[in-house]
Amino acid sequence: MPELKTVKIMMNKILPKFSIVTPSYQGGRILESAMQSVIDRKYPNLEYIVIDAGSTDGSSDIIRKYELDSPVGLKRLYAWFGVAE
Repeated sequence: MPELKTVKIMMNKILPKFSIVTPSYQGGRILESAMQSVIDRKYPNLEYIVIDAGSTDGSSDIIRKYELDSPVGLKRLYAWFGVAE
């Protein structure tokens, strides 16, 4: 029986890659539930991008929490902090 890591690598080659983007500004009240909703799907070939436009309501702390402790099924979590010019 193949190892779990080997199975995940094989699944990533078979399943299409999905990229999901969550934009946020002062959305700390709902951001964690939105992120958790995406992460709970446990899709093995997922790229997840969270864009925070310089919030001051704790949104960046929520994003960093998931950045540091990426759950199974979350292939990448990109975060951008700051205001667009």
